[in-house]
Amino acid sequence: MKFAVLMHHRLSDISDTQVATRNNQGSKPTINCKLHTDKLVEFYCRKHNVTACGACVVLDHVSCRSEYIPDISLDYKNSDNFLHINTNLERLVKHVTEFLQGTEDSIKRTKENSQHLIADIKRYRKEINQYLDRKEKELEDKTDKLQNADLKKLGQMKDDFDKYKTDLAEAKSYIAKLRGQSSDLFIASTHMKTMIEDIHARIIKTIGENKAYTYRFIQVDASKDLLAAKNGLGFVTNGEPIQKAFEVPITGRLSQVIDDGQTAQTAKQINLMNCQPVKQPHVNICSRKDQNDCNIAGMEFIYPNTLLLADYDNNCVKRVDTDTGNVTGYLTLPSNPLKITALGRNQVAVTLPNLQSIQVISTRADLSLLRIIKVDGNCRGICSTTDNKLVVSFIWPGKLQVLNERGTVLREIKSQTETTLQRFLPIHVIVVSENDKNVIYVSDYTGSLIKFSMTGRVLLTYEDVDLIKPNGLTATDDGDVLVCGQESHNVQVVSNSGTKERTLLCKKDGIKTPRTVCYNALKNTVYVGCSGSSQIEVYLLS
Repeated sequence: MKFAVLMHHRLSDISDTQVATRNNQGSKPTINCKLHTDKLVEFYCRKHNVTACGACVVLDHVSCRSEYIPDISLDYKNSDNFLHINTNLERLVKHVTEFLQGTEDSIKRTKENSQHLIADIKRYRKEINQYLDRKEKELEDKTDKLQNADLKKLGQMKDDFDKYKTDLAEAKSYIAKLRGQSSDLFIASTHMKTMIEDIHARIIKTIGENKAYTYRFIQVDASKDLLAAKNGLGFVTNGEPIQKAFEVPITGRLSQVIDDGQTAQTAKQINLMNCQPVKQPHVNICSRKDQNDCNIAGMEFIYPNTLLLADYDNNCVKRVDTDTGNVTGYLTLPSNPLKITALGRNQVAVTLPNLQSIQVISTRADLSLLRIIKVDGNCRGICSTTDNKLVVSFIWPGKLQVLNERGTVLREIKSQTETTLQRFLPIHVIVVSENDKNVIYVSDYTGSLIKFSMTGRVLLTYEDVDLIKPNGLTATDDGDVLVCGQESHNVQVVSNSGTKERTLLCKKDGIKTPRTVCYNALKNTVYVGCSGSSQIEVYLLS
């Protein structure tokens, strides 16, 4: 029996030194497959840019034109591809080293500024009477809390980049050892290219957070009547970034400010309670390939300027450049897509409820289908976790499932007659990190926003008379949730404690039947997709 992938290959005795085809081959691979540990990695799939063993080729790449690695790896160490990867590796090692130095400096300056802050509080404290002892302690505790939170963030960043540096050093050493083994060098380089891209993306994403945190003390206006002042010494809060941290006069209220290191790439913190949404030119998402009017059911923002759209009525996924408004990618699907989520790097997952499946799609230059995950029901909402698990919502019957990347059900949350989940129609779902733990927010079409723990425990239920048929969800860096009221024609802001902060957008802002929403923290921009509309509404928060 011959496998299809080997149909056009001639078999010959490996000991036959007269076989001419062996003269132009690279070395024989010796690296084993991670999935099939008894098999050698011997093939390369150019379509998916992966190396594979014979079993992987038959199982996952039968329709691809897989190539035999010894046939294509001869003199690979002198190829432009390898030289490019090696150059990027050297450059990334340098960048990570510089980044670590900056992080260490940020930690030092954060500690120093916190010490200056405490000293200023104490100097001000000496001018008031004994009543303020208690208030001074409250401010010191809040200062410690701010500093600890900032140091924890910077410390975690330093630990991450220490690991990146170690991984890159090991990778560099590993490549150096394989220069005489072309096939292994090719395989290791292919794996390493993905690692390099991932670390580079993490640097870009984190660059705005690598900063020294400084603080200032701002005196309350009621200081002349301090004994009767409701706020005591003042209050502690995060403030706006400033240009030069050490030039700020120390005058009273505690607020967090940042160093001027990367202000151009740092997202300005917006107070969603007080900001004003300003309508921007909309993004037209029509394509010449469309057969029907657009109907965007799902939307995902990808840093720094990309929207991935699930167009329900045109059976497709579109990629849109938010800077130019151009549709830069288009993939036709076998059925109507509903919700969409990023999955790792350069991939998204989209639900196809009519086919009871999830399509995993590459977001590279040409959108392409990578694999299909079959599910056991009418799948609707979808969101990924940081470890690439998928949280999927279903209706008829209503339930949530946590899946691994291959679609195995790890956990299931169903309707519960003894709780508030007697009528459960979960439409959209997002996963948010709160206090270093993941929680799940679900928009229930019966009229609720529900927060679950990852184990399925109901943490809170939010309802409001002005929120009808909740649908699309997104979260801000501060933990607030934006929820679309599809039939109330609005977008509300809900705190992580389950209280209504405000109605951010409504009919007077041009919102009608919103189904999906995204938030760009870098530009403080909200994107809203409305049912039956061929454009994405854009609002700048100022």
